[in-house]
Amino acid sequence: MSPAGDTLAAISGFSRASKLRVYERATGRLKFESNLYDPKHPSEGLFVGDIAFTPDGSMLAISGDNVVSLVDVNSGAARWQT
Repeated sequence: MSPAGDTLAAISGFSRASKLRVYERATGRLKFESNLYDPKHPSEGLFVGDIAFTPDGSMLAISGDNVVSLVDVNSGAARWQT
């Protein structure tokens, strides 16, 4: 849940086929969904360890498989990856 309580993020799947879904809490509307993958091995999915909102709620930090990504909560665009 985002710090303001208006956005919910969820990871489905506990394997290398993880999918990120972000919802508008008030309406339940799906804002976006994205298959997660390891940028060093794009053909492989990413095993996700943790997700957390940034303090302002504008991005999600996603970690797993020695990879950290920042994803824009409104567009789903990756803003940074290790």
